[in-house]
Amino acid sequence: MKSKPFSELFAIPSRNGLTRPKRVRGAGVKMVNMGELFANDRLRNVPMDRVPLAGKERADNLLRPGDLLFARQSLVRSGAGQSSIFLGDSEDVCFESHLIRCRLNLSESDPQFYYYWFRSPDGRNAIDSIVEQGAGASGIRGSDLAKLMVPQPALDEQKSICEQLTALDDKIELNRRMNATLEAMAQALFKEWFVDGAKEEWKEKPFADTVHVFAGGTPKTIVAEYWDGDIPWFAIADAGPTNVYVTDTARKVTQAGIDNSSAQIVKAGTTILTARGTVGQTVLTGVPMAMNQSCFGLWGIHDVHGYFTYFQTKHIAEQFKQYSHGSVFSTINRSTFGTLRVVMPDADTVNSFEELVHPMMQRILGNINESHTLTALRDTLLPKLMRGEVRVKADKLHVQ
Repeated sequence: MKSKPFSELFAIPSRNGLTRPKRVRGAGVKMVNMGELFANDRLRNVPMDRVPLAGKERADNLLRPGDLLFARQSLVRSGAGQSSIFLGDSEDVCFESHLIRCRLNLSESDPQFYYYWFRSPDGRNAIDSIVEQGAGASGIRGSDLAKLMVPQPALDEQKSICEQLTALDDKIELNRRMNATLEAMAQALFKEWFVDGAKEEWKEKPFADTVHVFAGGTPKTIVAEYWDGDIPWFAIADAGPTNVYVTDTARKVTQAGIDNSSAQIVKAGTTILTARGTVGQTVLTGVPMAMNQSCFGLWGIHDVHGYFTYFQTKHIAEQFKQYSHGSVFSTINRSTFGTLRVVMPDADTVNSFEELVHPMMQRILGNINESHTLTALRDTLLPKLMRGEVRVKADKLHVQ
């Protein structure tokens, strides 16, 4: 497969975005910031900050569908040069100065092909070769990015490869949007039943009296036999920004690790509440798992499936943040659960609510599991397609 410098594919020279101080933000044109790039592999109708934009700035800095964006800086090396692709928006969008925009010549390049290539192992290795490590941050230069050698298969092959990969990503994105809708519906029912429709006979109680609280723990990291097992071990980093359920974790422990530490296994449907650092994040366990000491597991005294406690905890999440303390990290402890007070319905009402939302929550869990499978398939296909180990012909995959 032939290759050429990335800059030879450009329709116009690459450029950095705009600098806009916080004091002028809030109104005007949507702007892609570092946060949106790291949170969204593909940018399409994403909520963003707004900035004033006028005159020649509009012509130079508005994005077009297919524009590639790269992070110029990151606190961690792996984030430097991370890429995303702008797929369009219902209104004008510009980009900030910490991002590099590359607009390709569409007559010989499919931007989505290069988006996928830069996210493949070969592409990431290429980016890593130009990362500069500074004091406290890593970064890349646009001039170095332009010189990178990139593959250039025939345009029709680029498009065929993208069709396979985008079909998977589109289904993953559809599942995410469906889950957001389903969770919002279930949350609206919780509000209708237990906030707006709270009954006078329901008593106010300390939150601690409405849930069983489970503490987390960490097996000794120096003991190899405690780690790399098959029991998921939840840490705060495993709480994705959009996931209702967590079904897998970055690290796993063994039964020996559980037996020789304060860690314990909580059942599926347990609400995990982050208690240190980013206080108040809540997820449901989709499978039995353990967790570290920066989290608490919660199971309601009336719960059958665990849904009521999940939505109740989300409802009072801001109160948890207000009760957090600590000079370095925000922290909540067991006493916080006794301080917060909630209105507690009777068991029959809780169970009726849980049965009503059960189909929605199970659909969410099913979509998450399907997306994990699709993500694994995409990540397996991606390097093989990019290296030509798998060829695409007539909408079918052929292994070389």
